[in-house]
Amino acid sequence: MHSAKDLPGELPPGLGIVAVPGRADPRDVLIGPAGGLDSLPAGGTVATGSPRRAAQLRLLRPDAAFVEIRGNVGTRLDKLAGGVADALVLAAAGLARLGLRPPGMTPLDVGSCVPAPGQGALAIEGRADRSDLAGAVASLDHADTAACVRAERAVLAGLGGGCREPIGAIGAVDGGTLTLVAFAATQDGAAHARDEIAGRPGDAERLGGELAARLRERLGGR
Repeated sequence: MHSAKDLPGELPPGLGIVAVPGRADPRDVLIGPAGGLDSLPAGGTVATGSPRRAAQLRLLRPDAAFVEIRGNVGTRLDKLAGGVADALVLAAAGLARLGLRPPGMTPLDVGSCVPAPGQGALAIEGRADRSDLAGAVASLDHADTAACVRAERAVLAGLGGGCREPIGAIGAVDGGTLTLVAFAATQDGAAHARDEIAGRPGDAERLGGELAARLRERLGGR
């Protein structure tokens, strides 16, 4: 069992995702001044290890400086307390699973900071040729979340990215319609694009592939 967002874009031959439980909060959160990003001081520093987060937050606060941070959640919170930056960005689901709710925590809307593909979801990986295994974990599978994760991972695959690329994708199913929003930027940040698509959950992979193609075209094929 993995955090779905940490799975590589392409799984090893013979392996696949056999179940996806219901999703937790997929949002990123800013930990820092009360009031969130708007309350960050002019020229303030934001710590993140994610090019995706930095690329999107830089669009909202072009005056901010972004500093690299590494380590587990506890280590990152300790570094923030030690003054390494004015704010820190982490995943809401990761904090919740650890039972942590640090002060100054402000969720970031998915419209302004599109989460990583699979963020907030778990993925159970297994041998693709084991139909008995899929049956054994079928009760853990949440159909709508699984469709969203398939669509999001199709965006990632279509853009040729991994978990360290500035790529975000988030799906939601409502009334039998899957709406997929995605963001992508070049590594140097010189170009970025955001787009969305909607269709049937059963067409998740196709929707993700089409959206990836649109983003690639808007980024000039980069």
